[in-house]
Amino acid sequence: MTLTIVLTLIGILLSPILYFRFPKLKYINKEIEKRKVSIIIPARNESINLPFLLNDLKTQTLTVKEIICVDDNSTDSTAEIAACFKTNVITLKDKPEGWIGKTWACYNGAAKAEGDLFIFIDADVRLSPCAIEKLINNYTAYGCVISVYPYNKVTGFIGQLSFFFTLILVAANGLSFIVREKNIGLFGAVILISREQYDSVGGFQCAKNNIIDDLTFGVELKKNGTKINLFFGGTDFYIKTYNNTLDFIQGWLKNIASGASHTSIILLIMVVLWVTSCASAPFYLIWYSININFDSLLYFYLILYTLWFAELLRLNKEIGNYSVLTIIFYPLYLIIFILIFMLSILIKTMRCNVKWKGRKIRL
Repeated sequence: MTLTIVLTLIGILLSPILYFRFPKLKYINKEIEKRKVSIIIPARNESINLPFLLNDLKTQTLTVKEIICVDDNSTDSTAEIAACFKTNVITLKDKPEGWIGKTWACYNGAAKAEGDLFIFIDADVRLSPCAIEKLINNYTAYGCVISVYPYNKVTGFIGQLSFFFTLILVAANGLSFIVREKNIGLFGAVILISREQYDSVGGFQCAKNNIIDDLTFGVELKKNGTKINLFFGGTDFYIKTYNNTLDFIQGWLKNIASGASHTSIILLIMVVLWVTSCASAPFYLIWYSININFDSLLYFYLILYTLWFAELLRLNKEIGNYSVLTIIFYPLYLIIFILIFMLSILIKTMRCNVKWKGRKIRL
């Protein structure tokens, strides 16, 4: 029992280390370089999301050279919608063996781009009017690859289920870690990179067959000595969480175990202890509520549960607008995370396929 208490306390003490900082894009007092910017949007069956992003791009305070939408063999009206917004549309009818759909789309978009700065943006990302200008401003200041994890705008009950997935994804990549250089890769939603930096690793060809292409791409850049800066989206970049059950399950199944396999051992151990402590508080609170012989431990775990509620409430303000009820009843959402994580590990171990946007993908 002493070991359990110690591990539980260690877990909650690790939280401010794992989630020490929440860097956001800010205007830096430096004149923006005049660079030719190509925005590349990989899109497969994105007829619902794409119009919102393209409308946001029309209202930007910074003019870009071109917007390229790569239609990844969609079965809906993605290509037609992109054409209506007068973007450069590339339609891919098939992909070569050994490529993931998104990496093939990004690779083809970059091959046709004329700019000397590439911004890869997922079709479901939304932007503030100054989002692109802030990106370029920070690139001018830091001179390194920039990637942004969008703020989560939650709609409906299914969207609430992503709470722990989002938190652990952020922690495992080292975005909010106390040591700034601990990040292991990029976030695929928004990536700003120069042509030279992109070409230095062969572009997305270095991650062509990897389901977590953003992490792999980032790892290859770091191996090449390229610096990476990660940011939270804040008010400038946001995304809606999965809003139907099938997308939620398939989306996290394909990402969560594969992402864990790329996490550094130190971060992985810390995240495991964090999850263990988070789960222990409600478990033992219920356990000792039933057994009246352990009054002191009951109060201990009640205090610990209250501390976890306060800590998760703090983190929620930075990553999204998840409901307070989600945080109060967080053990239910943590159970769902653990079940899907275990299923993802099983699928990865058995080398089975998952389905995403009509394609079968092997983890």
